[in-house]
Amino acid sequence: MGETRVIAQGLLCKIFLHCLNRLLEDDMASGGEKTLMVWGEILNILIRLVGSGQTDMAVCNLVVYGGC
Repeated sequence: MGETRVIAQGLLCKIFLHCLNRLLEDDMASGGEKTLMVWGEILNILIRLVGSGQTDMAVCNLVVYGGC
């Protein structure tokens, strides 16, 4: 499960970087903050992906190490 999250995080970042030029061009044309808004949403998703594995790790530590 953790490996899948890491792959998803990497893919999400690669897609953002791939589209970054287009986002910056749109920002220059419209004078908005579209790039910052999109990056903020991506960071929120990445934080959720990182945090989603905490319960998995807690269960593994409890089973393998007998708690702590």
